[in-house]
Amino acid sequence: MAIKYLSGKRLQGTAAERTALSSADTSATPDFSDVFTNGDNWTFTNTSGTYWNASSNSRLNWENRIANNASGANHDLGTSFAGRTDWILRFELYPQSNKEVQYNGDAVTIFGIHGSTAFNSGVGNGYSSAKDQAHIQMATANSTRYVQGRVCDCTTLAQNQSPLNFTYTNNTQYYCEIKRSSDTYTLRVTTNSDYTGGTTGEFTASLTELRYIHLESWGQNSSYESRNGGYIDNMKIWFGQTPNIQTNSIFEESDTGKHYIWSGSAWTEVA
Repeated sequence: MAIKYLSGKRLQGTAAERTALSSADTSATPDFSDVFTNGDNWTFTNTSGTYWNASSNSRLNWENRIANNASGANHDLGTSFAGRTDWILRFELYPQSNKEVQYNGDAVTIFGIHGSTAFNSGVGNGYSSAKDQAHIQMATANSTRYVQGRVCDCTTLAQNQSPLNFTYTNNTQYYCEIKRSSDTYTLRVTTNSDYTGGTTGEFTASLTELRYIHLESWGQNSSYESRNGGYIDNMKIWFGQTPNIQTNSIFEESDTGKHYIWSGSAWTEVA
Protein backbone atom coordinates (compact mmCIF):
# COMPACT_ATOMS: atom_id res chain seq x y z
CA MET A 1 0.00 0.00 0.00
CA ALA A 2 1.04 3.61 -0.52
CA ILE A 3 1.56 5.93 2.44
CA LYS A 4 -1.59 7.86 3.32
CA TYR A 5 -1.20 11.46 4.47
CA LEU A 6 -4.02 12.20 6.91
CA SER A 7 -5.13 15.31 8.77
CA GLY A 8 -3.54 16.38 12.04
CA LYS A 9 0.05 15.58 10.92
CA ARG A 10 -0.70 11.85 10.73
CA LEU A 11 0.66 9.32 8.23
CA GLN A 12 -0.36 5.72 7.72
CA GLY A 13 1.49 2.89 6.03
CA THR A 14 3.53 -0.26 6.63
CA ALA A 15 6.65 -0.54 8.80
CA ALA A 16 8.75 -0.96 5.66
CA GLU A 17 7.29 2.21 4.16
CA ARG A 18 8.08 4.19 7.32
CA THR A 19 11.70 2.93 7.32
CA ALA A 20 12.11 3.76 3.63
CA LEU A 21 11.17 7.39 4.28
CA SER A 22 14.51 8.00 6.01
CA SER A 23 16.72 5.16 4.76
CA ALA A 24 20.17 5.78 3.32
CA ASP A 25 20.23 5.37 -0.47
CA THR A 26 23.42 3.91 -1.98
CA SER A 27 22.31 4.84 -5.50
CA ALA A 28 22.71 8.51 -4.55
CA THR A 29 25.97 10.48 -4.31
CA PRO A 30 27.80 9.50 -1.08
CA ASP A 31 27.84 12.05 1.73
CA PHE A 32 31.45 10.99 2.45
CA SER A 33 33.93 9.47 0.02
CA ASP A 34 37.67 8.82 0.26
CA VAL A 35 40.12 7.00 -2.02
CA PHE A 36 43.04 7.81 0.32
CA THR A 37 45.11 9.72 -2.23
CA ASN A 38 47.35 11.31 0.39
CA GLY A 39 45.63 10.91 3.74
CA ASP A 40 43.94 14.32 3.82
CA ASN A 41 41.74 14.90 6.87
CA TRP A 42 42.98 11.70 8.55
CA THR A 43 44.95 11.58 11.77
CA PHE A 44 47.46 8.73 11.75
CA THR A 45 48.92 7.30 14.95
CA ASN A 46 51.97 5.04 14.70
CA THR A 47 53.55 3.93 17.96
CA SER A 48 56.38 2.45 15.89
CA GLY A 49 57.32 2.87 12.24
CA THR A 50 54.75 3.96 9.66
CA TYR A 51 52.70 0.81 9.37
CA TRP A 52 49.47 2.82 9.03
CA ASN A 53 49.73 5.22 6.08
CA ALA A 54 48.00 6.58 3.00
CA SER A 55 50.55 6.61 0.20
CA SER A 56 50.68 7.57 -3.46
CA ASN A 57 49.01 4.29 -4.45
CA SER A 58 45.67 5.85 -3.41
CA ARG A 59 44.78 3.45 -0.63
CA LEU A 60 45.18 3.18 3.12
CA ASN A 61 47.81 0.62 4.06
CA TRP A 62 48.15 -1.16 7.38
CA GLU A 63 50.22 -3.74 9.19
CA ASN A 64 49.23 -5.04 12.61
CA ARG A 65 52.30 -5.89 14.69
CA ILE A 66 52.97 -5.97 18.42
CA ALA A 67 55.51 -3.19 17.84
CA ASN A 68 52.74 -0.88 16.63
CA ASN A 69 49.97 -1.97 18.98
CA ALA A 70 47.51 0.90 19.59
CA SER A 71 48.27 2.39 16.18
CA GLY A 72 45.80 3.31 13.48
CA ALA A 73 43.87 6.21 11.97
CA ASN A 74 40.87 8.43 12.72
CA HIS A 75 38.63 10.69 10.69
CA ASP A 76 36.14 13.03 12.39
CA LEU A 77 32.67 12.96 10.81
CA GLY A 78 31.51 15.79 13.08
CA THR A 79 29.06 16.24 15.93
CA SER A 80 26.01 16.10 13.66
CA PHE A 81 26.86 12.56 12.56
CA ALA A 82 26.66 11.32 16.15
CA GLY A 83 22.95 12.12 16.14
CA ARG A 84 22.23 10.12 12.99
CA THR A 85 20.47 6.79 13.34
CA ASP A 86 20.41 5.78 9.68
CA TRP A 87 23.57 5.42 7.58
CA ILE A 88 25.60 2.99 5.49
CA LEU A 89 29.40 2.67 5.52
CA ARG A 90 31.12 0.75 2.72
CA PHE A 91 34.79 0.07 1.98
CA GLU A 92 37.01 -2.40 0.15
CA LEU A 93 39.38 -4.61 2.16
CA TYR A 94 42.35 -6.55 0.80
CA PRO A 95 44.38 -8.70 3.25
CA GLN A 96 47.87 -9.60 2.02
CA SER A 97 49.66 -12.88 2.70
CA ASN A 98 53.13 -11.30 2.72
CA LYS A 99 52.19 -9.30 5.83
CA GLU A 100 50.85 -12.22 7.84
CA VAL A 101 52.40 -14.16 10.72
CA GLN A 102 50.31 -16.76 12.56
CA TYR A 103 51.18 -17.66 16.15
CA ASN A 104 49.34 -18.28 19.42
CA GLY A 105 48.51 -14.63 20.20
CA ASP A 106 45.65 -12.90 18.36
CA ALA A 107 46.19 -9.93 16.05
CA VAL A 108 42.89 -8.03 15.68
CA THR A 109 42.52 -5.11 13.25
CA ILE A 110 39.46 -2.87 13.45
CA PHE A 111 37.64 -0.96 10.67
CA GLY A 112 34.50 1.01 11.56
CA ILE A 113 32.99 3.94 13.44
CA HIS A 114 33.60 4.65 17.13
CA GLY A 115 32.54 7.19 19.73
CA SER A 116 36.08 8.43 20.36
CA THR A 117 39.55 8.43 18.83
CA ALA A 118 41.04 6.50 21.78
CA PHE A 119 43.23 3.47 21.16
CA ASN A 120 43.66 0.45 23.43
CA SER A 121 45.57 0.89 26.67
CA GLY A 122 48.26 -1.72 25.94
CA VAL A 123 49.04 -5.16 24.54
CA GLY A 124 46.29 -7.53 25.64
CA ASN A 125 44.21 -4.71 27.16
CA GLY A 126 40.94 -3.10 26.14
CA TYR A 127 40.10 0.61 26.25
CA SER A 128 40.67 2.55 29.45
CA SER A 129 37.02 3.64 29.43
CA ALA A 130 33.92 2.44 27.60
CA LYS A 131 33.12 3.88 24.18
CA ASP A 132 30.60 3.26 21.40
CA GLN A 133 31.89 0.82 18.78
CA ALA A 134 30.49 -0.41 15.47
CA HIS A 135 33.13 -2.15 13.38
CA ILE A 136 34.26 -5.06 11.26
CA GLN A 137 37.47 -6.73 12.42
CA MET A 138 40.09 -9.15 11.13
CA ALA A 139 41.45 -11.64 13.67
CA THR A 140 44.60 -13.61 12.89
CA ALA A 141 46.05 -16.30 15.16
CA ASN A 142 47.57 -19.77 15.04
CA SER A 143 46.08 -21.53 11.96
CA THR A 144 43.04 -19.20 11.97
CA ARG A 145 41.93 -16.17 9.97
CA TYR A 146 38.54 -14.70 10.86
CA VAL A 147 36.43 -11.75 9.82
CA GLN A 148 34.19 -10.75 12.72
CA GLY A 149 32.20 -7.79 14.02
CA ARG A 150 31.52 -5.89 17.20
CA VAL A 151 28.77 -3.39 18.13
CA CYS A 152 28.66 -2.20 21.74
CA ASP A 153 29.26 0.53 24.29
CA CYS A 154 32.15 -1.18 26.06
CA THR A 155 35.89 -1.39 26.74
CA THR A 156 36.25 -4.75 25.04
CA LEU A 157 38.72 -5.74 22.35
CA ALA A 158 39.72 -9.25 21.15
CA GLN A 159 37.92 -11.82 19.06
CA ASN A 160 34.13 -11.81 18.87
CA GLN A 161 32.76 -14.88 17.11
CA SER A 162 29.04 -14.08 17.12
CA PRO A 163 26.94 -13.15 15.22
CA LEU A 164 29.50 -12.52 12.41
CA ASN A 165 32.39 -14.94 11.99
CA PHE A 166 33.91 -16.58 8.90
CA THR A 167 37.32 -17.60 7.62
CA TYR A 168 38.87 -15.13 5.19
CA THR A 169 41.43 -15.81 2.47
CA ASN A 170 44.48 -13.64 1.91
CA ASN A 171 45.00 -11.87 -1.43
CA THR A 172 41.23 -11.68 -1.93
CA GLN A 173 39.17 -8.53 -2.49
CA TYR A 174 36.40 -8.14 0.10
CA TYR A 175 33.59 -5.59 0.12
CA CYS A 176 32.54 -4.57 3.63
CA GLU A 177 29.34 -2.84 4.74
CA ILE A 178 28.05 -1.56 8.07
CA LYS A 179 24.42 -0.51 7.88
CA ARG A 180 22.69 1.24 10.76
CA SER A 181 18.90 1.49 11.02
CA SER A 182 17.92 2.89 14.41
CA ASP A 183 19.40 0.47 16.98
CA THR A 184 19.94 -2.35 14.45
CA TYR A 185 23.33 -2.80 12.79
CA THR A 186 23.79 -5.18 9.88
CA LEU A 187 27.41 -6.06 9.04
CA ARG A 188 28.13 -7.67 5.67
CA VAL A 189 31.37 -8.93 4.12
CA THR A 190 31.26 -10.30 0.58
CA THR A 191 33.41 -10.87 -2.50
CA ASN A 192 30.68 -9.34 -4.70
CA SER A 193 31.45 -5.78 -5.81
CA ASP A 194 27.76 -4.83 -5.60
CA TYR A 195 27.80 -5.61 -1.84
CA THR A 196 25.29 -8.44 -2.13
CA GLY A 197 25.53 -11.97 -0.74
CA GLY A 198 28.47 -12.95 1.42
CA THR A 199 28.22 -13.31 5.20
CA THR A 200 26.14 -11.06 7.45
CA GLY A 201 25.65 -10.54 11.16
CA GLU A 202 22.96 -8.46 12.88
CA PHE A 203 23.68 -6.60 16.11
CA THR A 204 21.42 -4.52 18.36
CA ALA A 205 22.71 -1.66 20.51
CA SER A 206 21.62 1.82 21.57
CA LEU A 207 24.61 4.00 20.64
CA THR A 208 24.48 7.80 20.69
CA GLU A 209 28.11 8.88 20.30
CA LEU A 210 29.33 7.27 17.07
CA ARG A 211 31.34 9.99 15.32
CA TYR A 212 34.82 8.92 14.18
CA ILE A 213 35.87 6.54 11.44
CA HIS A 214 38.27 4.48 13.53
CA LEU A 215 40.95 2.02 12.35
CA GLU A 216 43.18 0.25 14.87
CA SER A 217 45.79 -2.46 15.54
CA TRP A 218 45.46 -4.65 18.65
CA GLY A 219 47.74 -7.45 19.77
CA GLN A 220 46.93 -9.99 22.45
CA ASN A 221 50.34 -11.28 23.54
CA SER A 222 53.83 -9.86 22.98
CA SER A 223 55.44 -13.27 23.47
CA TYR A 224 53.30 -15.02 20.83
CA GLU A 225 52.94 -12.42 18.11
CA SER A 226 50.60 -12.83 15.17
CA ARG A 227 50.41 -10.24 12.40
CA ASN A 228 48.08 -9.24 9.60
CA GLY A 229 48.16 -6.49 7.01
CA GLY A 230 46.85 -5.20 3.73
CA TYR A 231 44.97 -2.16 2.54
CA ILE A 232 41.51 -0.59 2.36
CA ASP A 233 40.13 1.66 -0.36
CA ASN A 234 37.04 3.39 -1.75
CA MET A 235 35.42 4.19 1.59
CA LYS A 236 31.97 5.77 1.30
CA ILE A 237 29.17 6.75 3.66
CA TRP A 238 25.55 7.54 2.84
CA PHE A 239 23.47 9.38 5.42
CA GLY A 240 19.80 8.70 5.95
CA GLN A 241 17.43 10.96 4.06
CA THR A 242 15.42 13.67 5.81
CA PRO A 243 11.74 13.10 4.93
CA ASN A 244 9.78 16.09 3.77
CA ILE A 245 7.32 15.83 6.65
CA GLN A 246 6.54 18.09 9.57
CA THR A 247 8.22 17.73 12.96
CA ASN A 248 5.98 15.90 15.46
CA SER A 249 4.14 14.04 12.72
CA ILE A 250 2.76 10.66 13.78
CA PHE A 251 3.21 7.57 11.61
CA GLU A 252 0.70 4.76 12.19
CA GLU A 253 2.07 1.38 11.04
CA SER A 254 -0.83 -0.51 9.51
CA ASP A 255 0.84 -3.92 9.77
CA THR A 256 2.18 -3.68 13.36
CA GLY A 257 -0.22 -1.28 15.07
CA LYS A 258 2.75 0.75 16.35
CA HIS A 259 2.92 4.54 16.31
CA TYR A 260 6.06 6.65 15.77
CA ILE A 261 6.70 10.38 16.12
CA TRP A 262 9.11 12.27 13.84
CA SER A 263 11.53 14.55 15.75
CA GLY A 264 12.81 16.26 12.63
CA SER A 265 15.72 13.81 12.34
CA ALA A 266 14.56 10.42 13.66
CA TRP A 267 11.51 8.26 14.41
CA THR A 268 10.71 7.38 18.02
CA GLU A 269 8.10 4.85 19.02
CA VAL A 270 5.22 6.26 21.02
CA ALA A 271 4.54 4.15 24.09
